[in-house]
Amino acid sequence: MFASWDVMMRLTFNKVNNENNIRRNLQRAAHLRDPENIRAPSPVTSELTIQPEEWEKIRTNPFRFDSLKHLIPDFVLEWMESRKNQEEKDKREREEDTSAEAEEEKKKKRRLAEPLVPVTKNSLVPFQANFHDTLYEIAHVSPIPLPFFSNDSLQFISARAHSLPRRKYKSNDTKKSGYFINLEALKKLLRIKYAEEDRLEGLDYVLFVECVNNYMRFETSRDPEGPAGSRAQFTIQHFSFFLNKRHTVTRLNFG
Repeated sequence: MFASWDVMMRLTFNKVNNENNIRRNLQRAAHLRDPENIRAPSPVTSELTIQPEEWEKIRTNPFRFDSLKHLIPDFVLEWMESRKNQEEKDKREREEDTSAEAEEEKKKKRRLAEPLVPVTKNSLVPFQANFHDTLYEIAHVSPIPLPFFSNDSLQFISARAHSLPRRKYKSNDTKKSGYFINLEALKKLLRIKYAEEDRLEGLDYVLFVECVNNYMRFETSRDPEGPAGSRAQFTIQHFSFFLNKRHTVTRLNFG
């Protein structure tokens, strides 16, 4: 019968049983003192077993603990409180250890440099420089000289973008108003020099081809419709016509 009882029923039985056993023990003591006038009590009865895992479930479930607390013996409550205090102490120690380890790990990371990853270049794949955001920003404000699109220039701009000289531009268009890179100052940093009337902008044919290919990629990346867009197509068609005319000065007459 008792095996089918749930924890609450067994705890209730044990509480009542303990109270009855206390009365029996008191009656037994009185009977021993005065056996003629006080009758002997009935035998003390045993408690029903509560398994360790059942105590653990009660202890770790706040709602269940509160509902059964009035039925739990004092010595069990003391054990539960002791377990709780020990667990909190262990948790604090773990957190302190983890915090110390995390701080040490941060210090270690600050001291260490990024590993050098060897890069294997494929000579069959042409190098393509990246375009930094500063170029996209200034392109809304001012035409960018073609020499800025050489591989060396693009790498220079990407590497030093945050320290490049800037100037303020004013416009009602938010895209054209603000602080953008100073193209004239950047020309000096890149050592780009050519006369105003020099329509080649100081480029020889080999460097011209390199700059044009990068510039076409740049304008294509700016076009919302990609390579098929009107801006991209205009740029590609314009320069494609002149790329094979190495002696034509007007190849750079792009407005």
